[in-house]
Amino acid sequence: MEKLIRDVRKKHTRLLFGLLGYLFVSIAVIVLLFLSSLTTDKKLSLLLVVLILMLFLAFWFKPRFYYYTQQIKYLNLKKLKNPPLKISSFNLNQIFLAKLTKNAYQIFTDNDRFLVFHRYTQDNDAYVTKKTMLEILIFIKDTTISFQADQINKTINLIEDDYAKKKIKYTNYSIIEIKHSKKVDEANINEVDNITFDVESGRHISVILVYIDQCQQEAHFLYSDLFTPNIYYSYAVNLVKEILK
Repeated sequence: MEKLIRDVRKKHTRLLFGLLGYLFVSIAVIVLLFLSSLTTDKKLSLLLVVLILMLFLAFWFKPRFYYYTQQIKYLNLKKLKNPPLKISSFNLNQIFLAKLTKNAYQIFTDNDRFLVFHRYTQDNDAYVTKKTMLEILIFIKDTTISFQADQINKTINLIEDDYAKKKIKYTNYSIIEIKHSKKVDEANINEVDNITFDVESGRHISVILVYIDQCQQEAHFLYSDLFTPNIYYSYAVNLVKEILK
């Protein structure tokens, strides 16, 4: 893990210094252009070429820099992850469901494969939810279904469509998927590492996957008390703890 983090950091640093070097050269060229004895037309033409190259570099640089930044955060989260969260006995019984509905969660889908809740949150006194947040809870009953199953993705899309039809706008996303079983193996535990803490068009998207071992009464998911990739992921982690307490 340490070696992997170092390798990613090196690539991230090389990319950053490459950008800074190019910016330094570009600024130097622009200064020399204005100090040169070239005609104004030639100066403007060459300046346009430099600016176009700078713009091209920005489009090339941004996704790569963002990718390595996210990788570093993810690897640090795995390195510093907490042990499984100890919980009380977990069961999708009426008492548990009533607790969710009391906290403003609404059932969207309930079938033999999964149960889906959603909640629309806005709190002007809290930074994370000052801008509207859509929270989706997915309890997977059929453990043969993966967290990334098409049925689940289609259900999330249906929730989005429902909000769009009702003209309810939201800025950020918190999606929590929970499986529970009395038989949990290493593959199940590793599956929960496929989390998301992304930003798309200004929208923060956090996806946390949870696997509950009902025999050991513990929840496996990727979180750390020492590090968080961003405050939105931390908010989703707190949602998980609140739901399972």
